[in-house]
Amino acid sequence: MSRTAYEAGRRVRSGIAARLPTDLARLEPGAKVATLLAAAAKLKSRPGHKAATHILTELGVELAALLEPERRPDWAWFEILFDDDACRMAEALLRAGSVLAEKTFVVRGLQTLEWMLAGPGARRCASSLGAACDAAYAA
Repeated sequence: MSRTAYEAGRRVRSGIAARLPTDLARLEPGAKVATLLAAAAKLKSRPGHKAATHILTELGVELAALLEPERRPDWAWFEILFDDDACRMAEALLRAGSVLAEKTFVVRGLQTLEWMLAGPGARRCASSLGAACDAAYAA
């Protein structure tokens, strides 16, 4: 995990997320995923948490929108390249969809998880597929 991703997640977990939403657009994709996961955990433990809800909604919409421009019959992923940092993207979208009860996030998360399991992600993301499957089951 990059330093930026760690710091973004730490700020959400520590409860000082009030100033984070202004920084969301500048986060790198890995940091956005870490922030989504941390915000989902925060909202699950503290329902109604306004900053976590804002972060999940904003980054969830952004992540779900990334899927469409790159989608092809053989490529159901968020980016044109599939790198190791991308392994938790499906999980982040599933967790955001689950905690917000946002069907679009869940559907897109399941589509990408299914593609990962059938394609290159199964080998490259073996260590994070369990968490993604847990998120899918919870959704």
